[in-house]
Parts: sequence; structure tokens; C-alpha cells
Amino acid sequence: MQESHSIAAVCGDRNEIHPEATIFNRIFDLDWNGPAGEVEYVGGDALFRRSALEQAEGYDDTLRGGEEPELCTRLRLSGWTILRIAGPMTSHDLAMQYFSQYWRRQIRTGYAYAEVSARFRNTAHPLWKKESAGNRNRAVILITAMLLAIGVAIWIRNVSPILLLLVFILLLGLRTAAKTIQAGRTKDGVTAMLYGLNSHMQQIPIFIGQLQFWLRRK
Repeated sequence: MQESHSIAAVCGDRNEIHPEATIFNRIFDLDWNGPAGEVEYVGGDALFRRSALEQAEGYDDTLRGGEEPELCTRLRLSGWTILRIAGPMTSHDLAMQYFSQYWRRQIRTGYAYAEVSARFRNTAHPLWKKESAGNRNRAVILITAMLLAIGVAIWIRNVSPILLLLVFILLLGLRTAAKTIQAGRTKDGVTAMLYGLNSHMQQIPIFIGQLQFWLRRK
């Protein structure tokens, strides 16, 4: 059991109020929660120890995204721990209705990945270093495959390369969906499949967000 005096923040489960309202609500409802225990960071719903917040001088309001993970990483570097407990804590309404909202959110996520991981790259807690690199690799492979499929289809005047790519993406989504169900995150096959497809296709806008950060930094 973690000593309570070393805990800087505690979070519990967050659940969407209307997961059935849109496919976006449905997908992201699976992203909020994780296993109980010591974690790297919390989301916006958490209880913080005042002395820990004062020591860290609070959130960095210059960030475009990832404020809570960035704060929690600074706290962990100072010796504090972050805890997730099992049980409901808050309700949430994503209220995401349009693809444009989804696209902007994922770009913002990518920007946060790049900006925050750059800050902690050479520290004891290199937050999002693996996630940022993994996103770049998957996005480059996916974009390259799309361009090749389109190029070959135009060259041979046949859509079969594009259809093969779509089948491959569907198989990737199915594989992720199966893992999602096995992990007990949902019992609904349609939700799991939507989540699986999103986990792969979101790599493109997230990568665009990372590119935005690095281009602006240069």
C-alpha cells in the first residue's frame, strides 16, 4: 500500500453521461478509465494535495493540451506519486457531434504528445516518449500505404489495391476490438469495433498535431 503522505493526486473512474448519443461519445467513453493503482498521471477529474500543487506551482497554462499529465510528471519528478482508485468519481459529457470536432481533438492530442514529451525527454520520467514515437511510426506507415495503394490503383486502373488496404485496416480494427473485449473494457462488439478502427485511423490527425508542434518550434 502506498504511503498516503507521498500521494499528490487521486482519481477514480469517469463515465460518459450519453455514450449512445454519438459514435464519438461511444468511442472515447472507453478511454477515460484504467486499472487501479499507481499511475503516471490523472485527467481533469482528480483530487490534489494542496501542498503538492503549491510546490509544483500549479498547472502550466501555456500548454495547448496535456496540462494534467505535465503537472503530474513534474510532481513525480519531485518524489510524489499519483494514484488511481477503483470506483466511479465523475460523470462527463463529451458532447462531440461532428467529425470536425473529432479531427481537431486528435490534432490537439498530437500537439500535446510532442510538446509535453519534448519537455521530459531526458528525465527519469520521459512522459509520452514511446507514445509519440509509436504514433509517428504508425502514421508514416499508414500514410505511405494509402499513397501507394492510390498510386498503384491509378497506374493499373483498378481499385483492388485500395480495397485490399481497406480490408487490411478492417482486420487491424478487428484485432484491436477483440483485445478490447478480452480486457473487459466493453462487451458490445460494435463499440469495440468502432474503438478498434479509431485506434488506428486516429494516428493520422495525431501525427499532424505532432508535426504542427515541431514546425512551430523550428
